[in-house]
Amino acid sequence: MSNIDPSQSSQNPETNQDDLSLHLSTCTCAACMADDRFQDDVERSGNPTSGGGTAAAATGKTLREMADFLEMGYWGNEVGLRHNVGTTGLDPNNGVLHYNVSGFGPLTYGGGSDANGVSSARAALIRDAFDVYEAVLGIQFVETTSTNDSVVDFFFSDNQSGAFAGSTRYGDGTIYYSYINIAASWSGSSSTYDDYTLQTIFHEIGHALGLGHQGPYNGSASYANDAIFALDSWQASMMSYFSQTENSAISASYEFLQTPMAVDWLALDSIYGQQGYGISNAFVGDTVYGFNTNIAASESRIWNEFSAYAGRTASTIVDGGGIDTLDFSGYSANQKIDLTVQTADQTSQNTSNVGGRTGNLTLAIGTVIENAIGGSGNDYFIGNEADNVFRGGAGNDRFIGQLGDDTFHGNAGLDTVIYNLVFGAYSFSVLSDVIQVIGEGIDLVYDTIETFQFSDITYSFTDIFALVGNAVPTARDDSATVEEGATITLSVLDNDTDPDGDPLTITEVNGQAIGVNETVDLASGASVTLRDDGTLSYAQNGVFDTLNTGESGGDSFEYAVSDGKGGAATATVVMTVEGAGDDSPSAAIGQSGTVTVAQSGSDQWHRVVFDTTISDAVVVMGPISWNGLQAATTRVRNVTDEGFEFQIDEWNYLDGAHTTETIGWLAMSEGSHTLSNGQTIVAGTQIVGTEFSSVSFGEVLGDAVVLAEVSTANGKDAVMTRLNDVTASGFEVQLQEEEALGAHTDETVSWIALETGVGDGLDVFRTADQLDHEVDSFQFNTSFAKAPVILGDLQSKDGRDPATLRLSQVDRSGVSLFVEEETSADSEVIHTEETAGYVALVEGLIFEDSFLF
Repeated sequence: MSNIDPSQSSQNPETNQDDLSLHLSTCTCAACMADDRFQDDVERSGNPTSGGGTAAAATGKTLREMADFLEMGYWGNEVGLRHNVGTTGLDPNNGVLHYNVSGFGPLTYGGGSDANGVSSARAALIRDAFDVYEAVLGIQFVETTSTNDSVVDFFFSDNQSGAFAGSTRYGDGTIYYSYINIAASWSGSSSTYDDYTLQTIFHEIGHALGLGHQGPYNGSASYANDAIFALDSWQASMMSYFSQTENSAISASYEFLQTPMAVDWLALDSIYGQQGYGISNAFVGDTVYGFNTNIAASESRIWNEFSAYAGRTASTIVDGGGIDTLDFSGYSANQKIDLTVQTADQTSQNTSNVGGRTGNLTLAIGTVIENAIGGSGNDYFIGNEADNVFRGGAGNDRFIGQLGDDTFHGNAGLDTVIYNLVFGAYSFSVLSDVIQVIGEGIDLVYDTIETFQFSDITYSFTDIFALVGNAVPTARDDSATVEEGATITLSVLDNDTDPDGDPLTITEVNGQAIGVNETVDLASGASVTLRDDGTLSYAQNGVFDTLNTGESGGDSFEYAVSDGKGGAATATVVMTVEGAGDDSPSAAIGQSGTVTVAQSGSDQWHRVVFDTTISDAVVVMGPISWNGLQAATTRVRNVTDEGFEFQIDEWNYLDGAHTTETIGWLAMSEGSHTLSNGQTIVAGTQIVGTEFSSVSFGEVLGDAVVLAEVSTANGKDAVMTRLNDVTASGFEVQLQEEEALGAHTDETVSWIALETGVGDGLDVFRTADQLDHEVDSFQFNTSFAKAPVILGDLQSKDGRDPATLRLSQVDRSGVSLFVEEETSADSEVIHTEETAGYVALVEGLIFEDSFLF
């Protein structure tokens, strides 16, 4: 507000006093200013309803007519209301308007007083609302603590009931100052986004900027009795009294507003655009709305956090230029993303369904958004006349590009581009993995789109490739012979051809998609891996290990090739495996496996039976998976050559019952064993108490990892093993009960030590001194066809509190682990860094020189 004294002006400001009779007072005497005619919305409810109704008098008028009513029709005069943001005339503000939220005394021309202003939370919402207005219109809204009504343009209070606004104006409609009250108790005293309070702030500021209501109502109204516009609801205007679901003419979810809406911006553009402060000032750069936004919180906190609220509020995006993007990639619901450019002469709105809600996003009149990114649901995209770029997500998406040179990326799912005309109205070209469609524009459709839908016919991407002249490749059958136990590389592409000379890529094995360094398991038990040079690696995985010299076995698989342009072919590879030596099975020295069990109580024991006899078996288990949050360890008993018993051993301070967990186990014959890759495994037992006992391997191991397990139940209290000082020749081990107890009778501890390194289906790894109570992830050093069996144990005792290793996650590529303390003595679970070791191995029997699956 300028510093003009209205008493010195050729016109004194008049009071715009809006009550239910919409009275415009020209008197500034104390008697008139003391009545409630200054107040607009004074009887408005702080708890809006969502009930529906049919408006008998409402008509399908245009968005422009609705905006004209906000600007002029509601006020019932020829001048309306507005601030002068220019540099000349009455009360010129030169593009800067000031607001006070900190408190003020009685105002010169009425409107009340509030000594301490609004709460800090409400003040933050008011700032956020003005940031939205400023980002769109270009008017600077500056907070001030001044109480001078010749300086301040908006005064905010919360010490009266209800929510209302009023303005003191000059005779030509120029606003001198406005007063806005939103009761501290309004909308349950809330001060958050996604709430009626923020919507009310936008609404009352709308009054103070010159907007009336969307119909001839004030204080209270119903759509059925008072609406004069069919589209009168929050979906079109924040100045409406009717929620989206109260309006029977539209289909939209009940949502509070995060911004002014399309009709509001159209009216404000009419009022302030002629002064140089219209919606063309909004976000003129290349702007991303939603996820991955580039709108800084310092510019607009509401738009910066839009992705967090877009799926549970309603908003209108106003954009003045640039190449812009709607990014709704973080939502999993089915969405409609409509980029249609709205015009003022429409009698209905083009709306988007975002984040699982209906009709909760609109674009302002004239706003052009070029690009859209969908989420993981089945999304529906509608373009405009600009050159649109569409990116689908994981769902089955549909795209309508309209005019312009559009680009379509389907990504995952079964995606369809829809064209309005018959197939014959378009021409096509093939550009590597892209089909160029020439019609309404020149579109680029990438091979992540599966289907083209025309008004008369539907074609697949491959169909279009074939129709525009791409020659299909030829794949020829192959055969190979390999010795038992050997892995062979197959150059199957060498005899495959493509008439167009296009490079061929293997895309499937036995109908299963395959990528570089990915593996497909065959029904025989063998596997095929695609290497980065385009060859296939065939691994027997022990399937033919029982063949003797002179015997042979057979296997086969089918592979598919693609020319990258929609052309594909398949061929069959026949494998002959020749036996080598006497493969009569030797006695197994061990077995690995997993169990998935729940624990009903501390007295329950579970039984594991070996697939074959394992003489003098030594058994270790764990770590336990992390389905149940209670701390626990494992306990083994009754180990024989045929199997063993075990339980999930919760600590004594817990109830003993535990949810379903998955646990790896390893049984080895006692003694020293050497695998085919030279790795040594030593297994043994030791009587152990609560003091450290020294254990010798009986030989030197290279960088050993030790696994230990309590394998008797002499004492009933829960107990675990703790290792320390693991060296090349041995280690130390002790028993630990929960911290609140301590003493425990001696138990037999089973232990298995393995040299670090990788072998066929085996990865033994020792971590750095890095593992603590936070989850840490490790990539395997060899490849597995599926998630392997995981064994592991702490190799140090840097932290003295009882703690075990826990398994967070495992898949074919890696494992995630952390250290878990029990909380019998205190609730603190932070643990210092420890060294750990893990063993990842395929499930099955173990022989002296291999695994057998």
